[in-house]
Amino acid sequence: MIIETPAETNQVDPVEHLIRGAERHAEVDDPDHEVGDLQDLLRAAWSVMPPPVRHRFLQTQAVKEAIVALDGYGEMATEVPYIHGNWGHLFGVGSRETMTRFVLDVAEQKIVAMQIQDGPLADRWINATREMILDFQDSVLNANGECLGAPEEFHLERAYILPEWAAPITADPEQAVQAQMPRERG
Repeated sequence: MIIETPAETNQVDPVEHLIRGAERHAEVDDPDHEVGDLQDLLRAAWSVMPPPVRHRFLQTQAVKEAIVALDGYGEMATEVPYIHGNWGHLFGVGSRETMTRFVLDVAEQKIVAMQIQDGPLADRWINATREMILDFQDSVLNANGECLGAPEEFHLERAYILPEWAAPITADPEQAVQAQMPRERG
């Protein structure tokens, strides 16, 4: 099956057509209508995006630049619900550093998703235990709290939704770990 793009068929790109419609509405009626129409279209698009598409959208360069610009005006810093990224952590005396990936709920000041790297394989992650989560959370909030004020300086990211890898921790973190572990086939 061959799918033709608008450029191949000389048709108008639907997105550009919607943008021109909003511009025309502003010309004919009130300039505020352009922004309102575009806001409505963005909200409609967001409402039909599955979570992986939302995540990819929020990771595009255009969206990241918009977030940085808005953050510069003091608008976004307190509104972005999550901070996430990778962080090396020592789980106990004499232990070696373990790479973690985590998500912190900024308002709750609580780790809501966390995995640890499983041995030397950089692409294998397993869910952290309840004790690991509590130890790590204490370290991030109390010993390394400066990372929350300027996460980008610590190679962490602000996010509106959980990263694709993250599954929220249930009320019982041990139960969440067991539910997310790969099941053996028999």
